[in-house]
Amino acid sequence: MNIKRKISQAGQSLVEFALLLPILVLFLMVIFDLGRAAYYYSAINNAAREGARYGAVRWYDADRIPKIRVAVERLTAALNADQIDISSIYYDMDVDGKDDILKVTVTYQFQTATPIISRLLGQADNTLTLRSQATMRLER
Repeated sequence: MNIKRKISQAGQSLVEFALLLPILVLFLMVIFDLGRAAYYYSAINNAAREGARYGAVRWYDADRIPKIRVAVERLTAALNADQIDISSIYYDMDVDGKDDILKVTVTYQFQTATPIISRLLGQADNTLTLRSQATMRLER
């Protein structure tokens, strides 16, 4: 009697594995997407900081805006160039020029591989907007 009972339960672990496998794969894909998003955010954060640093040091160049873009694009070369938006804005905070600052903002439209991430955040398409901003005082 004991042998029959073990034989009848032999497929139970296979059924449990088949039920849990899609959940496990989805969990791994979400971890993979979050890792990619962290990498891309780190890349645009470093690019914004490098662009702000370049613009703060070379504020006197007449063509500084295109050069800031080149400095940012150099660090975001691994990302899709069509999904990157670079904006740089000068703010004059003081009349005497001592507190002039430069703010560089880099925005990237991140394409997720897992559709559930964007659905959880309330977006219909599979994109997340990653934005990084760096502010530096102009070196005069």
